[in-house]
Amino acid sequence: MECRSVARLSTIFCSQFDTTEWLGRTCNDLLGESLLDRIVHCSYKIVVGGESMRKRQGIKG
Repeated sequence: MECRSVARLSTIFCSQFDTTEWLGRTCNDLLGESLLDRIVHCSYKIVVGGESMRKRQGIKG
């Protein structure tokens, strides 16, 4: 169990899926709904768009 003050700490979630798709990707609806409610409720959403950097630059090795 984790206990922390939301006002003092930050957590960053990065996903290639929109938040509207997250619930469908969890294996447990009750747990997924609970987690998403806590994550999305007091969050800032930054959407990065445009062409994929992998397509533009390719894999260099």
